[in-house]
Amino acid sequence: MNTLASRASSAAIVALIAVAVVGSLLSQPGHAAPPPSVQQVLITNTSNQPVPVNGTMSAQQNGTWNVGFSSTPTVNVGNFPTTQQVSGNLSLDTSNPLKVFEIPGGQHVDAHVQFTMLANNFGDFTALLPINVGADQVFIVDHITAQVSNPAGQDINFRLFIHQTGSLLGFGHAFPAQPLGAATNQQQLYMASVDPHLSAPAGYELVAGVQRNFGTLASLFQGTVDYLVSGRLVDLQ
Repeated sequence: MNTLASRASSAAIVALIAVAVVGSLLSQPGHAAPPPSVQQVLITNTSNQPVPVNGTMSAQQNGTWNVGFSSTPTVNVGNFPTTQQVSGNLSLDTSNPLKVFEIPGGQHVDAHVQFTMLANNFGDFTALLPINVGADQVFIVDHITAQVSNPAGQDINFRLFIHQTGSLLGFGHAFPAQPLGAATNQQQLYMASVDPHLSAPAGYELVAGVQRNFGTLASLFQGTVDYLVSGRLVDLQ
């Protein structure tokens, strides 16, 4: 009997101690149960905080979408009309209108000049043509005839320069000369005849020119150049 009572008393003491230990552990802070390994998180982003996406993704449109391009693609429009109707107001600047003239007959002018290609020289030789283009006038160059005697086998090119008076600003026209007849005493007559379709406005002058390319005999002779320009002085008023 004493043995059974003693065992019962020991069991009761052990149970009380266990209850005390468990109660002490539960009452201490910082020993909560661990969270689960996977949790669901909800993130809300505004339009100023877009979520970056790498690669491609599929989405369903909701509302109006704006699409941007990183380059300039080529777009083909199948129903683009062949003509476009334009409406509005058209304003014309009359301060500097384009002048269009019908060139009448004008005053016929023949201008002749004679000059020399010097011996022991080559290159360009020029002379001013006696043509005076007045204010509100234009000179129409209809025809040019030029000739020179020079050693046979040389390259001769005639030229007409039209530039502002006292300046080299302008333009020119070059035309090759052809040998005429047979050479006599190593001399050859060269001639050219052209219709250049040029014009010289007021404030411009016309200069006749000839160019002789250097050769074995080119610098041993001098030649006389005859240059004739035919045209018309036209009043623009």
